Amino acid sequence: MNITLTKTSVREAMSLIPTDMVFYKDKDDKLYRLRYLKSAFEDYLSELDRLRILVCISKYAPDILEGEIVQDNCNEVHVKAERGTYILQKNAEKIKFWDITEHGVKHATS
Repeated sequence: MNITLTKTSVREAMSLIPTDMVFYKDKDDKLYRLRYLKSAFEDYLSELDRLRILVCISKYAPDILEGEIVQDNCNEVHVKAERGTYILQKNAEKIKFWDITEHGVKHATS
């Protein structure tokens, strides 16, 4: 089964380390949050490089994500694409986080 997702927004969220949060929608307007990308070169990266990728997730988030669903459960979906396997959290419309992109820190929802 294949899926096509469209990037809708990128936000910077407050946690221990400020982290990009990238959101996608499918054709039915369901919202997903990109968690990370598993790729073939991941084993060769240092811990610092892995952390940098997790923090700056928007750098490898394509505007259109097309691929094959290789795993699908109630919490997430794994989409195999050209650059690797994208791990996306389902039901992202329910995510609440601290948005630090505008006027300091304020509580926001996606």
